Amino acid sequence: MKTAFKKYFWPVVRWLAGVTIGLLALQALNGDKGEVTEAFRYLSHLNVVYLLFAIFGEMLSVVSYSYLQLRLLKSADVEVSPLWMTMVSFAALTISSSLPAGPAFSSVYIFRQYKRKGADDILAGWTLFASFAFTAMALACLAAAGALIAYGESSSYDLLYVIAAIFLMVTALFALFWRRTYVFKLVMYTLKAGHRVIRRPRHDPGRVTEKIRERISDIKPDKNSLIYTVLFAFGNWLFDCSCLAAAFLSVGAPIPWRGLLLAYGAGQLAQNLPITPGGLGVTEGSLTVAIVAFGGAESTTVAAVLLYRIISFWVYIPLGWLDYLVLRFLENKNERGNLKEPEFRKQDSFVSEGGIPV
Repeated sequence: MKTAFKKYFWPVVRWLAGVTIGLLALQALNGDKGEVTEAFRYLSHLNVVYLLFAIFGEMLSVVSYSYLQLRLLKSADVEVSPLWMTMVSFAALTISSSLPAGPAFSSVYIFRQYKRKGADDILAGWTLFASFAFTAMALACLAAAGALIAYGESSSYDLLYVIAAIFLMVTALFALFWRRTYVFKLVMYTLKAGHRVIRRPRHDPGRVTEKIRERISDIKPDKNSLIYTVLFAFGNWLFDCSCLAAAFLSVGAPIPWRGLLLAYGAGQLAQNLPITPGGLGVTEGSLTVAIVAFGGAESTTVAAVLLYRIISFWVYIPLGWLDYLVLRFLENKNERGNLKEPEFRKQDSFVSEGGIPV
């Protein structure tokens, strides 16, 4: 009975919880339904030009995230096409946003896709971790910049301390990533604990760590690759934020520049909380409350935030699942058509033929 609840009812409960949180946030803005009704009136009279700008900004956000991964893979001599990487990114973002524990499933999905293109276990894991480190650092910088821009507003004080704490944490994480020696030490302690408790890995953790060190030492991104990676990491968030800004113009409202970045950073942080898939309800509520706190009109803010979430959440979910199905179809077709051993399986032999003795 408990297993059935987790499998069938818990996802529904989480979705309903997200919707409830969003409605409570909207209710907190106004005691009646007048503002929500007014928001839907704005949504029925959209400026098509700005709406196209919002959609284009969201597309560029996904493309930037795709090129970030492409650059990291290229620095390790793994070539992938931009179209393939963009389709994988769409599919991964959809998995992350629409499933319970979506980020975990999304990471596993991307990891396997990297391996299909020739990356071994270590390279795939390194690219996944590096993508997270760069995007987290970029978001923390933007949120910190938003906090500085909004500094002096009484409504920003609570968020200011939260953003500052998160910025310091992410900076420490990025420094840890940059100084690989500390990463190897962390890996060593983790493997020793696993070897002691569950007897995994079966071989000497020191030997396993040394193999990982040797493999990652071969990954040496040049200066241009690092610059482009940083730019794409910032582009991922800035283009997404431009979608939110264009949503305000689409509903005929001015852009609340002073609190936009801070509210956007808070909304993205709320979206990553493990409460509902894709931050459903939580993101809408936090964005709306934060922007209204900085002087945004309630009805137009509700309309703009709903439009932004329709574009950045509801629209790309079916597109992402379509990409997922197309990729699965092409993978199955390729496996049926190629009787010889695929290249990515040859690379996987690194694990079993002396690469990492697990």
